[in-house]
Amino acid sequence: MKRFYPLLPILVKILLNIISISFANSLEEGDLNNVKVKCIKSEEEALLQFKHGFHLPPTSNLLSSWDSETDCCNWDGVGCDTTTGHVISLNLRTTNSSNTLILIGGLSSSLLDLPFLTSLDVSGNDLRQTEVPEFFGSMHNLEYLNLSGTNVRGLVPYHLGNLSHLKSLDLSQNSLTVSNLDWLHGLSSLEELDLSEIRLNNSENWLHVINSLPFLVELRFSNCQLPNLPSHLSYVNITSLQILDLSFNHFEGTIPTWLFEIEHLQHLDLSSNRLYGQFPDEFENLEFLVFLDLSYNNLNGSIPSTLGQIQSQNKLSRQSSLKELYLSYNNFGGCVPDFASYFNLRILDLHANNFHCPIPHFPPTIEILDLSRNSFFGPMSHVCDILGVNNSLLYLDLFRNDLSGNIPSCWEKGKSLYFLFIGDNNLSGHIPSSFGYLENLFVLDLSNNNLSGEIPASLQKCTSLRILSLSQNMLSGEIPTWIGDSLRSLAILDLHFNTLEGHIPRGLCQLNLLNMLDLKGNNLSGTIPRCVFTYMTGVSTIPFLPNNFFEKSTSGFDLAFPHFLHYEYSENYMSRGYSWKLLDFSSNSLTGGIPDETTQHAGLQVLNLSRNQLEGPIPFGIGNMTNMKSLDLSKNRLSCTIPTSLGNLSFLSNLNVSYNNLAGKIPLTTHLQSFEASSFLGNHDLCGPPLANSCSASTNKSLEDQGAFLYPLIFSTSWRNAYFSFLDRMSDNIYVIIAVAAAKLRRKYLNH
Repeated sequence: MKRFYPLLPILVKILLNIISISFANSLEEGDLNNVKVKCIKSEEEALLQFKHGFHLPPTSNLLSSWDSETDCCNWDGVGCDTTTGHVISLNLRTTNSSNTLILIGGLSSSLLDLPFLTSLDVSGNDLRQTEVPEFFGSMHNLEYLNLSGTNVRGLVPYHLGNLSHLKSLDLSQNSLTVSNLDWLHGLSSLEELDLSEIRLNNSENWLHVINSLPFLVELRFSNCQLPNLPSHLSYVNITSLQILDLSFNHFEGTIPTWLFEIEHLQHLDLSSNRLYGQFPDEFENLEFLVFLDLSYNNLNGSIPSTLGQIQSQNKLSRQSSLKELYLSYNNFGGCVPDFASYFNLRILDLHANNFHCPIPHFPPTIEILDLSRNSFFGPMSHVCDILGVNNSLLYLDLFRNDLSGNIPSCWEKGKSLYFLFIGDNNLSGHIPSSFGYLENLFVLDLSNNNLSGEIPASLQKCTSLRILSLSQNMLSGEIPTWIGDSLRSLAILDLHFNTLEGHIPRGLCQLNLLNMLDLKGNNLSGTIPRCVFTYMTGVSTIPFLPNNFFEKSTSGFDLAFPHFLHYEYSENYMSRGYSWKLLDFSSNSLTGGIPDETTQHAGLQVLNLSRNQLEGPIPFGIGNMTNMKSLDLSKNRLSCTIPTSLGNLSFLSNLNVSYNNLAGKIPLTTHLQSFEASSFLGNHDLCGPPLANSCSASTNKSLEDQGAFLYPLIFSTSWRNAYFSFLDRMSDNIYVIIAVAAAKLRRKYLNH
C-alpha cells in the first residue's frame, strides 16, 4: 500500500480537474439555473430613461415588465449577454394595425449608455414624425437596425455611414428622403438593406453605390422613385445578392443584362415599372431563382420554354427551381409553354395578357393558377390533371377567356380548392354535381356562360361559400330553398339574368351575412319577402376571408399566398361589381308592396326594384337608408306622394321613380331638385320642380289631408292596430244591432 503514497498528490490533482471540468460543462448546459448574470445597473437606468420617452396607451403592455424591481435582463424585448450581463438587443417591434398596442414618442439618447447594443428594432411604433436621430451614428457596435414604419421623416442622416459593423438596415415605409447614397460606402459589412417607400429620386448613382457592397444578400428599393435602371454594369460586385426588389419605380427600358450575372439570385421583383421588350432567354442562367415578378409592365413576346432550366450541351440537366412566377398585365402572347415538368412551381399568375392557345399542362403540385383575361380556348379538361395527384390546388381563375364545351366533372379531386372563377367564357351544359365535393370552396363564379338546367342540389354541401355567382346563364327552375338553410356564410348571391321562376324563397332571410342579393332579369313572381339582412343594416363590411384561411395552405407560403390574394382577389372582387351592398330584384313580375323591413337596411347602397308590378306607397322610412347611393323604383304601380324623408339621402347620386302612379308635389329639398326631370317622368299627377308642371293649391291640400290620415295608418303599427280594433268593435256592434232588430221583427211577425 505504501508504494502508492507518492502517487496520491497526482491522483488528487487529476480528480480535481475532472470535477472542475464537469462543473464548467454543467454551467454551459444550463444545469445550474440558479447561477445567473444580472443586468448592469447603469444600463437598467438607461433603459428606464428610454421608456420615459414614450407615451404608453392604456391598452399597451409592451413595456409593462420594465420595472426597477425586476432584473432588466428579464424585461420583455430586452436581450442580455449571458456572460457579462450587458444589454445587447432591444426588440420592441409591433405589427398591431389598430394602434392600441404601439409605443408613441421619441428615441432617447440614453441608448448611447448601452455600449454593447448590437440589435435595435422599434419597427411599427409611432415616433411622431421625428427625424432619425443623429446619435445613431455613434452606436458603433450596432449590427441590426430596424425603424420600418415608425413615422419618422426628414433626411436620412449620413452619420449612419459610421456604422461599419451594421449588417441589416431597414428604414422602409417612412416619409424619409435621401439626398444621395454615398454614406452607404461606409457600411462595408451590410448584408440586408430595405429603403422601400423612401424618396431616392435624386440618387442618380444608386446602382454604383450598391455595387460596392460585396456582402449584400438582400436589397429592397420598392417604390423609391429611383430615377433610372442602368442597363449595363462594367463589373458586377454584388454576386452574393439573393433578394432584389425594385418594384413600383416606373423604370423605362429593357430588363438589364447585369441581373443575369448575379448567379445566386433567388427572388427578383421588377413589377409595376414600364419595362418593355421581350422575355430574355438569359433567365435560364439564374439556376437558383425561386420567385420572379415581372407583372404590370409592357413586356411582350412569348415565354421561353427553358425558363429557369439550366442547359448543358443542348440538353436539360436540372429542373427549374421556380416556385412563384407572376407575369400579369403585360403583352405576352402566343402559347404558354408546357409547365407539366415544373414540379417546384406553386404559383403561376399569367392573367391580363394576350395568350391565344388551348390551356397547357401544369404540374399537379401547383396551388395558385390564374389564367384570367386572356384568350385561352378549347375545353378545360386539363384542369382535371392538376387536381388528380396531390389535391393541392387552392385557387383557380379562368375568368374571361374563350373556353368552350362542358365543365368537366372531376371536382371530387379538388377538396382543397377555395377559389374557383370560370365566369365569362362560352361553357355550356349543366353545372356538374361533383361541385358538391368542394366543401372548402369559398368563391364559385360561373357567371356569363351558356349553362342550363337547374341549380344542382349538391351545392348545398359547399357550406363554406361566401360568394356564389351564377348570373348571365340560362338556368331554369326555382331558386332552391336550401340556399337559406345550408349556405349560411353567403355574403354575395348573384343569380341575375337567368330564367328562374317561382317565388323568392322566404328562407333567404336566414342569410344574415348577406351583402349583395341580385335576382334581376328572371321570371320571379309573388311578393318581396319581409327580410332584414343583418349586415345590410350597418356600414361594416363582411370579413370575406375566414380567420383560419391562411393556416390551410399546404405549401407554407406565409408571405406569397396572402400577397397574391390581397392584390388578385380584391381586384377580382372590385372589378366584377361585388363591392356594393346591394338588393336588386328588378325586371321580374313581383307584386304587392315594398315591405317596411326594406328600410331597416341603413347600410344598403343600391336598391333596384324597377320593372315589376309593385303597388302601394313608397315606405316613409326610406329616409333611414342614409348610405343609399342608387335608388330605382321606376316602372311599377307605386302610388301616393313621395315621402319627404327621401330628401335625407345625402349620398344619393342616382334616383329613378319614373313611370309609376305617384301624385302630389315633389318635396322641396336641395337634393331632390338636383336630379333631372327624367327621374320623375310618367307620374301624371306628380308636380313641382324639377318637373315643368306646377302644383295647384287645392291638389296639394287634398293630398295633404289624405296623407294626414293615410301615413299614420300605413306606417304606424299602433295606429293600424287601433284602427282595425275600432273596425272590429264597430262590426261587432253593428252585428248586435242588426241581430236585435231582426229578433224584434220576427216576434212581431209571429204575434200577427
